[in-house]
Amino acid sequence: MKVLALASAAVLITLAGCNQRGAGANDSSANAAAGNASGGKDSANGNSAASNEIAGVSGGKDSGGAAPAGTGPVTLDRAFVVGRWSDDGDCSDVIEFTQDGRFITANGAGGLWNLDGDRLTMTGRATATIRLSPIDQNTMTVINADGSLGRSTRC
Repeated sequence: MKVLALASAAVLITLAGCNQRGAGANDSSANAAAGNASGGKDSANGNSAASNEIAGVSGGKDSGGAAPAGTGPVTLDRAFVVGRWSDDGDCSDVIEFTQDGRFITANGAGGLWNLDGDRLTMTGRATATIRLSPIDQNTMTVINADGSLGRSTRC
């Protein structure tokens, strides 16, 4: 199952505080599944509680490769983040970042987002922070709290 990195984080953030992840969300099989989606490592920065709550942040699969020839450096700012993003090319399953600082997942869950340097923080019922590295105007690498990498593309 392909997981939309940012949408996964957003859904888990939104649902973390209201136990809507289903019965047994705290059992070892649910935690293992979430760990598999994110690489299964706890954050090295001491945010293990937040890391456990939002373990589904995956950023998609890193497809490798270099930026297309002729592209110059891209500025990572709010304007870059605003839009609809997917990590599997399925533009019907995206997370949308709005100009006013909200994010909305494909299933309607959401919260607020903020960009501080390369750190994107999404806050719903819990908070997740990931790092972003633009490749070109429509592609970015997502660096999860556990160090795993993903790739997201603009829709």
